[in-house]
Amino acid sequence: MTPLLQKLIHSFQFLPGIGEKTAQRFVHHIFGHQKHLAQGFAETLLEAIEKIKHCQRCQNLSEDDLCQICASSERDESILCIVEHPSNVSIFESTQSYDGKYFVLHGVLSPINGVGPQDLGIGKLDILLKQHPIKEVLIATSSKVEGEATAYYLYEYLNDKVAKITRPAHGLPIGGSLDYIDGQTLTRALRGRQEMVD
Repeated sequence: MTPLLQKLIHSFQFLPGIGEKTAQRFVHHIFGHQKHLAQGFAETLLEAIEKIKHCQRCQNLSEDDLCQICASSERDESILCIVEHPSNVSIFESTQSYDGKYFVLHGVLSPINGVGPQDLGIGKLDILLKQHPIKEVLIATSSKVEGEATAYYLYEYLNDKVAKITRPAHGLPIGGSLDYIDGQTLTRALRGRQEMVD
């Protein structure tokens, strides 16, 4: 294999979940029959790298100073959902059941990896809270150890700044079987149980 192809394979591996074998398949696919499509992909990627930035208000990805959600007057300004990554915003939006605004951390607290509050834009969050009448903050970080630690930190930080702080319910997935549910998930589902109504 040529040094340039080897370099290209190595370059693909910076993407999460892409190992050497998958990177090799990408490269062989590109130079097998899809060279013209790869050219378009490369041009789009370069354009996106040049034009995409962080929204000044919520830190989501945007082509403008304010993303479409922050710029919308139809969204509920009083509710703010804090998420780890821009992809989390897309997941929330796909449900069409949340109409508030967002704040994207771009990670979680991780002292081992040297990630502290300043790396998550907590200063920008503070400015956001002072500039907008936010009544509820929904902390939607993951249930992994780092996500839970980040949620607890945010709760402590926001406790005297916001009237209501919530966390998404954790529980049983739709269509899931109890046979495959771990104990911690079941415990949270029991704690968050709700009365059945018509």
